[in-house]
Amino acid sequence: MMGVPLLILTAVTAERRRDALSLRDMSRKLIDAQERERQHIARELHDGVAQNLALAELELDRIIDRAGGDPAGAPLNQVRDQMTLVSQSLWDLSRGLYPSNLQYLGLVLALTRLCADLTEETSIEVRCDVEGIPDHLPSDISLCLYRVAQEALQNVVKHSKATTASVRLQAARDRIHLRIADDGTGFRQSATAEGLGFASVRERLSAINGDVEVRSAPGRGTRLEAWVPFRVSPSQFEPKMAVQEQ
Repeated sequence: MMGVPLLILTAVTAERRRDALSLRDMSRKLIDAQERERQHIARELHDGVAQNLALAELELDRIIDRAGGDPAGAPLNQVRDQMTLVSQSLWDLSRGLYPSNLQYLGLVLALTRLCADLTEETSIEVRCDVEGIPDHLPSDISLCLYRVAQEALQNVVKHSKATTASVRLQAARDRIHLRIADDGTGFRQSATAEGLGFASVRERLSAINGDVEVRSAPGRGTRLEAWVPFRVSPSQFEPKMAVQEQ
């Protein structure tokens, strides 16, 4: 009589574990497919549309030079300026879709560059500190942490009304921590957090066995702490000088 319920409980537990693993695997595949599509679109924008636009700008420059000081050439200068703005917008869009500097420079420099760009482009001073991160990380971990930081910082810019924010990336013995905090208005922790994009953040982290915790309150800013499993070897675990770029 005792054995049958235990067998049933064991079977149910095993089934739930299999379902959780299957769901995690499906989520990871969907995220990978999304990133591949983003990379494809970014490459098409950069190598196709942006290059054709650059050629058109060069041809327009030649036409303007031949026009000399002719007043009829003034509208061409206006068109040239508009094309320059379009080129910059395409570049920004391509970089946002897929961070090529993450692939070539690594997580630390890509994250530092992201914080520096936000400091330059917005009214928020974003500080970036890194400690003990190995030079080479698996691509899935690097991309996941970068996307988490990107999503969180976008929320800071759009919703927080903050003046300062901090990004801290730190390696422990068996995991990597990412903490993003701001001094903004904060919010009541309920369904609001999921509406700010934290659901996708949690899904990304869960796909590589990580997790996230968000803490906020009205008038007290917001703090996001994420972590992913990664065992740092004793030879690699040497705290480095903090990195800050503004």
